[in-house]
Amino acid sequence: MRDKKSPRSPIDLYLVETPFQLLGAYEAIRHFGVPYRLFIRLSGVGRNDEQLQMLARELGVRVGGVLRIQKHSRKDLLMEVSKCCVRILTKYNRIFVGSYFSRALQLIAAFTRKRDVVFLDDGVATYLVQERLKKLGRPISLFTLFDLPPIQDQRIWVHKFEALRERYRSTISDGRVFIGQNLFASGSITPQAYLKFVMELAEADRSLPLIYIPHRTEPKELLKKIGDLPFVDIQYPASGIELYFLKKGCVPKEFYSVCSTAIFSLSAMFPQAKFFVVSPDGYDPSKFPHWQRIARGLKSIPNVFFLPRGNAGVAEVKHFQNDRQVDGPVNLRNPC
Repeated sequence: MRDKKSPRSPIDLYLVETPFQLLGAYEAIRHFGVPYRLFIRLSGVGRNDEQLQMLARELGVRVGGVLRIQKHSRKDLLMEVSKCCVRILTKYNRIFVGSYFSRALQLIAAFTRKRDVVFLDDGVATYLVQERLKKLGRPISLFTLFDLPPIQDQRIWVHKFEALRERYRSTISDGRVFIGQNLFASGSITPQAYLKFVMELAEADRSLPLIYIPHRTEPKELLKKIGDLPFVDIQYPASGIELYFLKKGCVPKEFYSVCSTAIFSLSAMFPQAKFFVVSPDGYDPSKFPHWQRIARGLKSIPNVFFLPRGNAGVAEVKHFQNDRQVDGPVNLRNPC
């Protein structure tokens, strides 16, 4: 049921800075059905800004303001906020903040007059956000994809991308996808070990190319090496992986990734597909402080499966290939 509008301040404000946050904002806009104002922050990180703006155009959302704030730039923050101060200082009903950990968005939210603050998902960091809020005793509202126990009287709206699934209808077809990630800054794996695993996974099943979808912040030199691998087809979505497959209308049967947020979102959008969590040799999940909670969340999803570590996991892929051949011939001329 939709919430009723506040008679004094019916407008909701959205502050987002990544494509995934914008997808959550779109679901909230459709869910609450009240007038809104949307600000997008362009940070200059990788392909983020390009994907964010293209996604906004594709979804048809009205962008009320563009904040060009480079990472850690206090000068940009002051300059951009001063340009939009009248619209930012308007009294709002709810303010939806795309990232709890974004200093820029948090500062803008602090200046804004509002009745309520709601955090959107910023990837799997939502798990860490909820832990922080619990420690601080702050039951701030969430609009989230994740099934989380509330803190005290905390309001949590859970969505499974119902609005996007209603807008884009898809079918499942033969194909396999690896969802890339930038795991190297955290030191959880070396580029060499990551590249070796992708190569082995691609060669484990030569009946179909392995479609590799890079994360928008992955190093270009590594992507060049991945693109040169045999049996790998690297593709660059213009507006993020979720919308990429929604618009295609044809979704591969199998997805592989280490711990990408996209496993949560895509498995909800495409319940007929299978999603496999892989663990390459040399990968250290302890570098992620909330990995255990993420793993529990993934294990609760019926179409998500964990493969054994390293070569044993790759060997499992060969069984999937045999199963496909038993089920019927693969249509190589029209793979997803």
